[in-house]
Amino acid sequence: MSPTVFWLLVILLYVAVQVLAQIAAGRDLGRRKRVRGGNRWFWVIVILLLLPGALAYFAFGRLPDDEPSSTSITEPRST
Repeated sequence: MSPTVFWLLVILLYVAVQVLAQIAAGRDLGRRKRVRGGNRWFWVIVILLLLPGALAYFAFGRLPDDEPSSTSITEPRST
């Protein structure tokens, strides 16, 4: 394999990981009720800063939701 082809594959792999991380971070931001700092637009800008921004959101931006998700599985109540 020539060095040109190798570096092209490395760049394509990086771009694919970057795009997938940005999509995942954007979807998570849209579904999350709370984010650190309370400012969603700040985190949108951070996520748009390519791969480091998306990783920063996952590392520092997410806060746990207070109430359980409506899609979570719950046990039936016995009456």
